[in-house]
Amino acid sequence: MFIKETPTLLGDFFVSCCMRSYYRIMLGRGSKYANECHEKAFIGCDFDFNRDLSGKLPENWRDFNKEFIPYYLEKQPGKSKITAGLACGSTHTICN
Repeated sequence: MFIKETPTLLGDFFVSCCMRSYYRIMLGRGSKYANECHEKAFIGCDFDFNRDLSGKLPENWRDFNKEFIPYYLEKQPGKSKITAGLACGSTHTICN
């Protein structure tokens, strides 16, 4: 997810002044990356997707999950399918 309007930093999340809903994004433990992300206008996530996701982000998160849950579970064999679904869904939301 790219922020298209100039955001206002409020604690550990960004919220646009013109939006009625927002996603709360933790930018590191205790928001330790909040200032850097705000200054350089980026956010990121790390769920161990060591693949280029260019062209792999369909509009529907379910389609993304269908493709990437098996990949996630292969990389993280000790994780549950629920955990994989949450990681994939979060990645889709942030990147799409």
